[in-house]
Amino acid sequence: MKKEHDIGREKKLPLVNHVPGRITIIAAVTPSLVIGKDGSLPWHITGDLQWFSRNTRGHIVVMGRKTCQELNYVASHYKPLKNRVNIILSKFTPWWNIVWSQKVEDLYVCNHLSGVRAIANSTQPMKSKEIFIIGGAEIYRTFLAANIVNRMLLTKINKEYEGDIKFPMGYTNPKLWDVEKIYESERFNIEEWLKK
Repeated sequence: MKKEHDIGREKKLPLVNHVPGRITIIAAVTPSLVIGKDGSLPWHITGDLQWFSRNTRGHIVVMGRKTCQELNYVASHYKPLKNRVNIILSKFTPWWNIVWSQKVEDLYVCNHLSGVRAIANSTQPMKSKEIFIIGGAEIYRTFLAANIVNRMLLTKINKEYEGDIKFPMGYTNPKLWDVEKIYESERFNIEEWLKK
């Protein structure tokens, strides 16, 4: 199935407030919580990509190995997302050696949540950054289950897509979060979920 591409410009996308050290999940989901198909997004919505880039730039992004490979693998090398500190959370040890051997600036690998915190607190410039969890599903689930997520920024796609990867069920209960719609358009809405 081909990805659907949008055309045209979205109205001005908001820039959210950033809090140093806060852990924020950022994700795009369909009405049935689909976030991926065959390891990638089943849609291409320019406005959502711009929103993601604008709000994570200059901060820390945490992702799993599969998300890193989908986003960053170029000609046998890993390229971090530009203008961000990239942390890959993975227990797949052989893969670490590949990444470490490339000595890429702004790219770190760890195997536990405590490693993410240690990297994020390693220098004063790092401590001034917000931590964005960008996927995939297992990484979202790990952080949510640890009960350390302070905020979720969820792009709600206004169309259903087929997919085999879903956002973790059970963590989107509005009774646990204060939810505010901060952006609305024909293609998608953006909601800010703050932990109660």
